[in-house]
Order: sequence, then C-alpha cells, then structure tokens
Amino acid sequence: MTTARAPGKLMLMGEYAVTQKGHPSVVLAIDRDLTCSLAPSSDFSLNFVGTNIPRITATDWSTLRRHMAETPNLALVHQAFSWVDRYLSEEGTAIPPFRLVVISTLQSPHGVKYGFGSSAALTVAMVAGLYAFASHKPLAREAIFKLASLAHVGVQALSSCADVAAATYGGRLLYRRYDPGWLEGQLHSKASAHLLIEKPWPDLQIVPMSLNPLLSFRVGWTAIPASTPSLMRRMIEFQQREPDRFREFLWASDEAVGQFVQAVDQNLSEDFCHAVSSNREALRRLSVMAAIPIETPLISEALGVVTQVGGCGKTSGAGGGDALIAWLKNDQVDDLVQQKWAQRGVRMMSIRPVAEGVTCR
Repeated sequence: MTTARAPGKLMLMGEYAVTQKGHPSVVLAIDRDLTCSLAPSSDFSLNFVGTNIPRITATDWSTLRRHMAETPNLALVHQAFSWVDRYLSEEGTAIPPFRLVVISTLQSPHGVKYGFGSSAALTVAMVAGLYAFASHKPLAREAIFKLASLAHVGVQALSSCADVAAATYGGRLLYRRYDPGWLEGQLHSKASAHLLIEKPWPDLQIVPMSLNPLLSFRVGWTAIPASTPSLMRRMIEFQQREPDRFREFLWASDEAVGQFVQAVDQNLSEDFCHAVSSNREALRRLSVMAAIPIETPLISEALGVVTQVGGCGKTSGAGGGDALIAWLKNDQVDDLVQQKWAQRGVRMMSIRPVAEGVTCR
C-alpha cells in the first residue's frame, strides 16, 4: 500500500497578479488535505469517495487512460497519470495494476468545494503516490511540483500553480510563476520529461517564509462556489483591452505583497494590516475595471465586520464566492465575528497552517 497526502492552500496575497510571470504572491498550506491510497490489484480501479465521479475499472493501462479521458472531472487526473507514465517510461518502469482510493477534506460533506486548492492537492498527491507505487522510491519535491504543474498546464493554461507549490512544499511561501511562454516552447520541442524537470524554469521562485502568525487569522466560507477559469478569462480580456491599466494593477499588487513580506519578516502588525488592505483595494479596483465579481457583496459585508473590530481581511483566491480570510488583532472578538458572519450566512472554518507539504509512505 502506498499513501500520498497533500495539503490544501489559502492564497494570502497577490491573486490575479501571480498569473503573470515573475509577479509575487504569498500562499499558505493548510490542515485540510487530500489522500490517495494505491494498493496492488489484479486490474485497475479508481474510487473517488464522497464525489459524483463514478468508479472506474479497467483490465489494462491503456483502457484505464481512455476511460479517464472520457469521464467528466477527470481531466487533471488523466494529465497527471500521463506525465508520471511518461516520466517512468523514460526510466524503464511500467505502472502495475492498482486499486486507487481518494479521500478529501477539501470539500463539504455535500461535495461543494471550499476553494482550498482541491485540484492542486489531488494532482500533487497523484503524482507523488503513483510514482512511489510504481518505482518503490520517493520522487523529489521539485519533480513533484513540476510534473503536477505540467498536468495543470494541460488543463488550465492560466493556472499560476501557486496552489501546486503549497501542496508540494507546505508552509507559507513567497511564490512567483514561471515563464509560461518558455514552458510552451519546451513542450512544442518535445523534450524528454526528465530534461524538462531538470531544467531551471525561468522566473520561477518558491521561497519559504516564516510561519510566525503575527496576527491570528480566521477563514470564512460563503458556500457559494466560484468558477476560477471563468474569472481568469475576464482578467485576460481586460489585460488585452487595457494593458496600461492592468500594469497599474500589477504594480499595486506587487507593492502590497512586498509590504506583507517585510511586515512578516520584521514582525510589524500595523504594516501587515496595511499591506492586506492595500492588496484588497488593488483587487477591488481590478474588479471594477475588468467587471470581475472578485469581492461579492456578501464578502464585503463579512469583511466590514472584521474592519469594525480593528482587523483586516480580503478575498482568498479568485474571489466571486468561496473563501475570505481575516486577521484579528484581538482574539476576544472572535465570537463576535463568528456570530455576525453566521447571521450573514458565512461560516467560520477551523483552519490552521501546516509546515509539511506532500508526504508519501
């Protein structure tokens, strides 16, 4: 039996800007996770517990891949399997039959996603688990991150892969996206998977940050799922239509992220909240300019409660629903915030940071 577990994430700073090469963001791994368990079997089977994805069985690897390609919601799994298969094939290793069971705490009991990076955690756990199961040895974290990112690129070209980094490395990370144009050129050149993994990816930066809490944070969930690809498409349309104004947004976001990192490094709580508020304002301006519903009225109300008690907060991720994050200067107001959020239909989640990324045993 091989078990791989990958954490979910919270985007703390730099949303939307991080989809552009070299622009900074801060992402945090959290104690909600996804587990992939693989056991030897006489045939292949996939079981995604607690989802509406049907159980898949196949007598051979090629039939399994065909079934995955034909099954809705399995595009990322198919891509992850394909890249690991390619990587293993270059090492002369075939994937033996297995029984796969996937269990996740990154969605509600009713199957609604929280916006905590379930797709990234699934891809990372799949890559790490499948490679270890077939080769009987662990895969280096850099290789896990890059193979999982390649799977994401095959399905979601606009993905920053910050969530992939959080699931792979854990902790709080300063993250800058690689150059997608360079990667596209490498894929067209049909370079070997090993060569592609071993090469430095231009502009990519993954730097661990202190997990010093500075201020205690709370996470609110609106129970309104958002479509990240749809929101990203609107951003791209705005970028193409108004490149100068989009660059203004990037500058404002980069400034806020830089202030955030400095505040964490120097333990400056006032500067910390100023940075959070600056990033929130940059996202709100982008929302107006690009007609992207990043901060919904419900999230604005919930963040208003936080501001009233002297805290700060913002949307987490693409916005449009899902999650918000708030930092409170006084834990004594926690019950008050929770009560007022609940009155508005926002659930306060029990979420903590985790230092460890994907594990495989």
